[in-house]
Amino acid sequence: RKSKSFNSKIVQKFVLTGGPCGGKTTALARLRQFLEERGYRIFIAPEAATTLWSNGCSVADLKSEESVLKFQTKLMKMQMYYEDMFAEFAER
Repeated sequence: RKSKSFNSKIVQKFVLTGGPCGGKTTALARLRQFLEERGYRIFIAPEAATTLWSNGCSVADLKSEESVLKFQTKLMKMQMYYEDMFAEFAER
């Protein structure tokens, strides 16, 4: 089925939050399917923390308050980069 063509440059952003096992992944899958069935193109920015934890980073590496703060700062910058990059693609 062909995707709908929209002349609008408006990009809608959705943020799913919640604790572990709160249904975020399930909600995301359902939302994606719902929108794609209606012809929308969907971009999903990966969660930076999951990227780090599943590729070798560990809480055990954070041995001081300073290292935790540095990690959180870098994590936030990484997440913002992902979101900005995907938004830029969506706006094209």
